[in-house]
Amino acid sequence: MTINIPEGYKVVNAGDLDIFAEYVVEGAQVLLFESKHTYEGGVIKVNIHEYYDQIEYTVEEYPYYRDVVNSASDFNKVVLILERK
Repeated sequence: MTINIPEGYKVVNAGDLDIFAEYVVEGAQVLLFESKHTYEGGVIKVNIHEYYDQIEYTVEEYPYYRDVVNSASDFNKVVLILERK
């Protein structure tokens, strides 16, 4: 995702775009949501990786699944705040 920032403005809370949640079993990644941003030349670039290795989860695994899904939902709620420089 690419976000162009208007000239003369800065983003106050760009760090809110960085979210990470995962579930690893025996060294293997089962669930992942990761978003990272970079800022260069008035452009924010966001890379997002969302990964689900299974379609069914045990009751014990459900909290990990919920954390990853909620992280993806939290990303969709991010509102960037712009301020004049």
